[in-house]
Amino acid sequence: MGYALLFSEVLGSLTISVIIFCLLIIAAVSAYNILRRWDFSSSTEAQYRLEKSNFFISLAVKSSFYIKLFLFFYFFYILQMLSDHLPGAMCAAGVVNANIFGAVTIFFQILTLFTGGLWIYMDRYDLRSKCYDLTLKKQQLFIIFFIFIIFELLSTILFFYQIDLNMVVQCCSIIYGIGGEVQQGPIKLYPFEYPLYLGLVFAVTVVVDIFKRDYLTIISNILFLFISFLAIVHFYSPYIYQLPAHHCPYCLLQAPYFYIGYPLFGLLFLSVFFPLVGAIGRVFLGVTFFRWVRRSVILKILLLVLLNSYPLFYFWNSGVLLFPLK
Repeated sequence: MGYALLFSEVLGSLTISVIIFCLLIIAAVSAYNILRRWDFSSSTEAQYRLEKSNFFISLAVKSSFYIKLFLFFYFFYILQMLSDHLPGAMCAAGVVNANIFGAVTIFFQILTLFTGGLWIYMDRYDLRSKCYDLTLKKQQLFIIFFIFIIFELLSTILFFYQIDLNMVVQCCSIIYGIGGEVQQGPIKLYPFEYPLYLGLVFAVTVVVDIFKRDYLTIISNILFLFISFLAIVHFYSPYIYQLPAHHCPYCLLQAPYFYIGYPLFGLLFLSVFFPLVGAIGRVFLGVTFFRWVRRSVILKILLLVLLNSYPLFYFWNSGVLLFPLK
């Protein structure tokens, strides 16, 4: 164990993550001082130093967020690279499932990016206001962001440390289904039912986004994220691979499929990020952010058009469908 940490790509990624962590420790101390002593009505030198610290935290979080965004994509490159050294692994799926910390690391990476993006929205609103209305709430959210950073760093180190390069892991065909059987997925739907439910959830999210029903916006967009991922795995990915038994989402990130996974999952994340930020801002923070409803709807439409183009082209070329209608 631990030999995966010796790869230059892994060492470089972890080194950058540790540097970011050290920077955010300094920012966390400043955030704690702001939470204890902030008084905008005061004109003392201490308050002036706190306001300068507020700008420092803003710079630190924005820098960390954009670097973390790059490292998020680089993480999947590392997984693909490690798959060439793990017996049994055909793609990143085998590496992620080499131990329990793989999925945990991805989970905290997504939480970190979402929280950081929400913080940047709050910071933009706060710095444009005359009285720094969101400064205290912003620092509270920063503490949550910092906690996610800690868990992400620890899970990443444990993940790479516990990878045994001599251990035989499962390939994606085993993990996501093998043979010619129809994979129903965790919610027991046949493959052709996923696009139907996805279209229904899409219609609901558009309606609640337009009418600004915040709690329903949160629920419907999380449901859209969940159903979209399952639809990609159990229905659309076999059409992309043109293999009915191939359901792996990680192979979508490979060159033979033109790295289509990056725009697919990027559109999916952004399409739910904007309405969730607006709804969370209104419900939990009492602030109306610019919701970008039109842009989120456009992103969802682009995602659905891109996804459904694959089965349509497959049917156009072959005259048959991969999955029977039952």
